[in-house]
Amino acid sequence: MISISKLIKRIVINIKKNYCGIDVSLETRDICYQTESGEKLHMQVKNNKSGYKKLRKTCGTNWHYVMENTGIYHTGLMFFLHDHQLTYSVVNALQIKRYVQMHLERNKSDKKMPDKEYFECRSLNNAIHDMTKDITKLSNHIHSTKRAPYQTNEILATYRSLLAKLRKEKQKLENSLHKALKAWQPELLELVQSVKGIGK
Repeated sequence: MISISKLIKRIVINIKKNYCGIDVSLETRDICYQTESGEKLHMQVKNNKSGYKKLRKTCGTNWHYVMENTGIYHTGLMFFLHDHQLTYSVVNALQIKRYVQMHLERNKSDKKMPDKEYFECRSLNNAIHDMTKDITKLSNHIHSTKRAPYQTNEILATYRSLLAKLRKEKQKLENSLHKALKAWQPELLELVQSVKGIGK
């Protein structure tokens, strides 16, 4: 007959979570994980599928993988973990910092994996946003340069040439985004655009 203490120990072992912390960078993934015996280990893998496979082979399928949201650098590993039905969380860097400071338990941040189209559209939208800022910056440079009390024709010509190229490339991205949204969420796109004051 098993003792109460042994039964409790078994329950604790069964419900204990194994976490694998992943530091994300452009070329590599730095992995910190703890073995069943409590030993803390570190390894580094490449930021590609062979590296992801090595990570899965080393840590296994019973781990909760946790990584920082790094814009685009974390998405390759995120898709890999999702495709292989492994448990993972993508958290904001500030959340990680606050967790370390407060020593509080966090809830999983990714309740549902977004469609790949979401990331494609978000990347297009971010690029458009960045180009809009560059266009505004160049327009301001042109406005101020024209007021200079010295010869600035060459500078203005360069600025105007860059501005024209940026506007052309921005238009291409906007067209691509609209096409992607129309293919992914046509009904939602039409519904949003039907709201007065909201255009493309």
